[in-house]
Amino acid sequence: MSNNEFLLQIVKTLNEAIAVDQTAISQLINYRVPCNPELSEHPSIQTVMMEIDKELKLFVGILGLLNGIAGPDALYWIIARVNGEKFVIEFDLISKTETRAIKT
Repeated sequence: MSNNEFLLQIVKTLNEAIAVDQTAISQLINYRVPCNPELSEHPSIQTVMMEIDKELKLFVGILGLLNGIAGPDALYWIIARVNGEKFVIEFDLISKTETRAIKT
């Protein structure tokens, strides 16, 4: 299985999961935990810096880990499209070199 096929399978499974329990999957996707600077230096795991109590802190979430599993040479990132209430409505892939998503 190629890396792109692997990513497509992940997106397909994630979309099946939101069809079954959108609330649970949305809560999981929106959940982030504090991480250390060493994790943020990993070549493919995505982390985010957020201000908490007027202090910048690093966090990691499940999509950051999934994109890390795909590796630094992957052509695409997995993204979650959310509505105004932060409910995930769809997962998709976005090109690392373009600013548009592909339709999976």
